[in-house]
Amino acid sequence: MRLNASAILAGLLAFSPLVSAELVCYDGGGTWGAEPWVIEALTLIDGWCESLGRRFFPPNHQEKRCYDAQNGKAKVQLRMKNGRSSDQILEPSTCKTLLQEIVHRCDRGGRDDTTDGWRPRADPGSGCD
Repeated sequence: MRLNASAILAGLLAFSPLVSAELVCYDGGGTWGAEPWVIEALTLIDGWCESLGRRFFPPNHQEKRCYDAQNGKAKVQLRMKNGRSSDQILEPSTCKTLLQEIVHRCDRGGRDDTTDGWRPRADPGSGCD
């Protein structure tokens, strides 16, 4: 039996204590599409979270990044925000888990803007804000 990395990661995310309680999937806009685009999105998430490193976030602070994807035919916006009223340290592994969950659960991307904690966003499409 042969398993791909996406299937393994999806299984691990199903049991993760970091899974967003308030994840909202978008019902319009761009989609992750076929597996090559999903893999590209997961790779962008991995690289962005690693580039952030272990980072201090004061309350309501956010970091976001817009990437060109699909050979310039699309964009993906990534965001992590501290939704707590206290300081937090974002670990790369937490960043990856929360953003990758959106790719696996939401065909058109999504966000969590209400959790008292980390508020991730991953959004495929034609532009970024």
